[in-house]
Amino acid sequence: MKNKFDIFNDIKIDTDEYDEIKFDNNDEFKNKMRNKIRENKLSSNKKKMAVASIGVLVGSMIIVSEPSLAYIRNIGKQIEYFFNREENTFNGYKVGLNQVVEDKGIEIELKEIMLGDGELLLSLKVDDSKLDKVYLGIDNSEDAWPHLYQPKVQIGDLVFTNTGGAMSGEANDDNSKNMLLTCKLDNLDKNNYGETDIENFDLISNLDINKNYDIKINIDKIEYALNKDAKLENIPEYVEKSNVHGGGVNTDTGEYFETKNINIIGNWSFETTINTKKLVDDIEIYNVNKKLKIKDRYTDIDVFIEEVRVSPTKIKIKHSFKVNKNINKDGGHDPKFLEFIVKGENGENIEIKSCVDLNSNRESIYAEGELSSNIKDIKIIPVIEDWGKKFNHTKKFNDQSISIKHKN
Repeated sequence: MKNKFDIFNDIKIDTDEYDEIKFDNNDEFKNKMRNKIRENKLSSNKKKMAVASIGVLVGSMIIVSEPSLAYIRNIGKQIEYFFNREENTFNGYKVGLNQVVEDKGIEIELKEIMLGDGELLLSLKVDDSKLDKVYLGIDNSEDAWPHLYQPKVQIGDLVFTNTGGAMSGEANDDNSKNMLLTCKLDNLDKNNYGETDIENFDLISNLDINKNYDIKINIDKIEYALNKDAKLENIPEYVEKSNVHGGGVNTDTGEYFETKNINIIGNWSFETTINTKKLVDDIEIYNVNKKLKIKDRYTDIDVFIEEVRVSPTKIKIKHSFKVNKNINKDGGHDPKFLEFIVKGENGENIEIKSCVDLNSNRESIYAEGELSSNIKDIKIIPVIEDWGKKFNHTKKFNDQSISIKHKN
């Protein structure tokens, strides 16, 4: 399976709001998490970068993809590139903009946007060559990437907050960055106070397919990691110290490191219009409502699969679970995660990620995975990833699988 901890991409955490949770074997768990990051191999001319918020692995991770040569000419120009799909696959869903805004020495070109199931995809290019990184003490290595902090998104009268999602990208020869930024659109700011009023908002169910919507996208903060010896003295007024602690694993040495971060405050705003008819028409929603029994020697949970949604880019499984037993062989509580594998009719294996530890019961949540092709008939297999095991961390429960036939 892929790196479990990619799921923490772009998470921002206020440590004052949370109590510390300690596992029985915390040091070993940290080492395993660090090893998981190191398992991601780098190409000779491209690097991956991780920025952590707290703990062992938290925060923003930029995933640098390895495209086929056929896509090189479209890098950063089409959203399809980041999903390894054919050119123009998403025509009718996406809108081309090619709008350029520069502020504080940072130029952002928004090339395309595409509305998805509960998210907005932004294909953009960032050129910060005019930013005085030496003066500000910003890490200017090829591993260092800017982090576009939670864009503000408004669709018609709907305002969304806490939009942080995954970010993937590729560096150009001139050190500019092509990125695909995912903005989550499930936290609605109904009163426009900058805070979430409605969680788990279902955007698709609240859009009129016969209407064109004005859409506004505003980026007002870009985060950078600093050099370890940066002094942060006499910084300009548009620069603020970040409360987020950074860190990651050196891809060459495997050593863990920590960083400090700053935010560049500015205004990078974009506007266009979108129509949602094709997207809404093409999202398949399956009401499953089935209970699964996941049981082995040390684990006993009831899993409720409520709904499965298949859109052009994602498959999402709405589920909840109840933990009846969750221990290890010593009677302790090692981290365990519930995941799913979706098998398509052509043999595709799609990993459906979740970041929910079984140490706590959870009500309805969505786990999701990216689609690299269209799928119809699918088979869902529940998986438990157990970090208390030294080997063979994952176990599939094939006897509890669910098959879903395409509606058409």
